[in-house]
Amino acid sequence: MKKFLIIAAVLTVAAVIAVPVWISGNTKSVDVTTAKRGEIAVYFESTGEARPSQLSQVLSRANGAVTEVMVSPGDKVQAGDALFTVYSEATGGESVPAAADAAGSSARDELVRKSVVSSAQTYGYELSAFNEVMKNGIGNIAAETDTAFAVSSTAVSKSETVKSDISGSVIAVNAVQGDMVTAAAPVVTIGDTDHMDVYFFVSETDRSKISLDAACELSVNGSDTVYTGKIAEISDVLTADAAGNKSCEVRIVTTDEMNCIAGATVDVSVLTDAKEDTLLIDGDSAITDGTVMIVDEDNLARKRTITTGLVNDDYYEVTSGLSEGDRVILNQDEEINEGERLNIN
Repeated sequence: MKKFLIIAAVLTVAAVIAVPVWISGNTKSVDVTTAKRGEIAVYFESTGEARPSQLSQVLSRANGAVTEVMVSPGDKVQAGDALFTVYSEATGGESVPAAADAAGSSARDELVRKSVVSSAQTYGYELSAFNEVMKNGIGNIAAETDTAFAVSSTAVSKSETVKSDISGSVIAVNAVQGDMVTAAAPVVTIGDTDHMDVYFFVSETDRSKISLDAACELSVNGSDTVYTGKIAEISDVLTADAAGNKSCEVRIVTTDEMNCIAGATVDVSVLTDAKEDTLLIDGDSAITDGTVMIVDEDNLARKRTITTGLVNDDYYEVTSGLSEGDRVILNQDEEINEGERLNIN
């Protein structure tokens, strides 16, 4: 009898030890996140292009031939630096009326002299350039001209060097030595590359997500350096691509000097909404049809219906259904049932 009691006692102790071990071995293990208060921000993501904040198209001032180009794309220039030279055939001066013939050769010669002097002054020549003409006699000009009084003015050639009006980098050169250009034709484009703006396109459906003065974060070619800026302009014109998708251009003014070249690819993040001191759960939380599973103080699974607000890649904002400190089950492969006992990893 005594031996039997000893055996029964041993079995009881073994059962007390074995049952929890068996239960533990069959209990599911889960990862959880703790609901906490914090800040959440939502961004609109896009890709844009860096462009100089100021562009200057330097124009030819006359019809003529380009005799020299002093710059190439990428060159740094200062305001006042010479860019190119154009040699032009220009017409100017005081007209010489045929009626002067009646006044005699001296009157005619005086009018021709005044025309030559006027042309020289108009086009920037030193009067000394005409000394040889003066020495040989003004009359010789008319004598050597087939139709001395058929012309109404005197032709004068001029070579003009055009200079940059801003400091920056040469973005484009549209002519080479020997090219013929017309007045007002753009020959060189200068950009203020020390100060960049960023341009990107936003679709017709996403246009309402952004607004003027919205804060932006910018990075060049995926670098870790983050620059800041704000939206300065949203185009009122939608343009369609080949597939018919409509979008409009947006300009960002940077508040930092971006270390990049014109045309560089820029990753754009535009702040669209943000909240502080709000209840958050991890972005990997298991949410199904507006419900989550939490683990209560007894390590039992409990279902909760929640309402979410702002969402980004990292967090969900929870506006109702949870309390700070609740342990929310993260996404996992195994199904969790209400009331099931769980182990927390």
